[in-house]
Amino acid sequence: MRQTDTRPLFEDFKTSPQARLLEVSKPSGLGKTMRYTMNHLDGLTCFVDDEHTFT
Repeated sequence: MRQTDTRPLFEDFKTSPQARLLEVSKPSGLGKTMRYTMNHLDGLTCFVDDEHTFT
């Protein structure tokens, strides 16, 4: 279910902050939130990739 339902959503989601990060002021709330999200993509990727984790 993660691969069929979550994978496409995750792929779309992770490209959005990467593309917009250069357009946003670093000290702004949005900039901080986007950097926080980007710093935690490894954990989200593990969730999507590993069918046995977090079940």
